[in-house]
Amino acid sequence: MVGYIRAGTTELFKFKKPLRIDVRGTVYFKPQVAEPTAITVEGSNGKKYQVTKQGNRYTCSCPGFGFRRKCKHVDTIMEKL
Repeated sequence: MVGYIRAGTTELFKFKKPLRIDVRGTVYFKPQVAEPTAITVEGSNGKKYQVTKQGNRYTCSCPGFGFRRKCKHVDTIMEKL
């Protein structure tokens, strides 16, 4: 490593001597972020709600999900999958 850039600046700070970094045995990986998937579901009263899946979590835009963090719209989608 020959230098660094401080957070909030664009100026490069160089070391007097380059630093050697030993990376033997180090495994680097890039975490995968799941894109949200939205499905429109019609409720019993005719209103449409958005059920969103991100990773293995489901959310719904209905008022019931806001209170209980569980609703029949999410259950319906999970049964179909």
